[in-house]
Amino acid sequence: MGQGADRCGRPVRCRGLGISIDDVRVNTVDTDYSPYEWQTVASRITWSMGNAIVRAAEEAKVQIIEMVAEVWGEDPQDLDIIDGHVVSYATEESVPLKDIVVYGMQKPDGTWIGGPVVGKGRFMPDYVTPLDAETGQGPRAVVHFTTGAQAVEVEIDEETGEIRVLKIVSAYDVGKAINPDMVRSQMEGGAVQGMSTALLESIIMKNGKPLNASFTDYRIATAIDAPVEMESIIVEVPQDDGPYGARGIGEHAMVPTAPAIANAVRNAVGVEIDSMPITSEKIWAAMRRL
Repeated sequence: MGQGADRCGRPVRCRGLGISIDDVRVNTVDTDYSPYEWQTVASRITWSMGNAIVRAAEEAKVQIIEMVAEVWGEDPQDLDIIDGHVVSYATEESVPLKDIVVYGMQKPDGTWIGGPVVGKGRFMPDYVTPLDAETGQGPRAVVHFTTGAQAVEVEIDEETGEIRVLKIVSAYDVGKAINPDMVRSQMEGGAVQGMSTALLESIIMKNGKPLNASFTDYRIATAIDAPVEMESIIVEVPQDDGPYGARGIGEHAMVPTAPAIANAVRNAVGVEIDSMPITSEKIWAAMRRL
């Protein structure tokens, strides 16, 4: 899927099973063996997939603890998985997961129980309400919102209208940053993508056909176009139904960039550009009309 879902999923698995991140291997999504997933859309993968992973890890944990409790003759409530070991709070006995999860455990009478442990998790929100056909309103039309803001600093050449983005500051409430480095990368990448939409991208049509149908003529921002200074601020107010409090941060990071740049242009030279891309030509022409 390409947007960091594997790296977000690994810490969730670790926390759910009480193991190290080095002990987790994530197989690449493949339609030959992967369970069905709707789409990679709506900034929902960390949230929805994360909840499914939590449930799968919990199911696997229950199987492991019940197996060990039966062999040791203990109450499952007295057992836990810590640092890759099943431990007993009552007797302080422990056994490494790697010794039991594949082949199971041998009981005192010589019989074996357990075997490969497979945890399954499924998550589907069932609390979204349909919108009213007349008003377009509803008590809960989406599962959750991600709130954030951006501020930009631009420099404009008053002689030519040339614009440069000098700095972008982004702040988003992600509920819980499962992987803080990936969250910051998402903020930075989204901001540059939003800047690309604001300043460069444009499909030119004639008689229903695009005239710039290649990346030679359809310009997008690259690392060279990114501002020299970018700051990403992570806010964490836990989401009540998110995996360990997390919520999505995908499309959100690019939504505010274009209006922020347009506002910065107006603040700098007093002209309001109401169409994208905000080009040097548009700025120059608008300044001449003042």
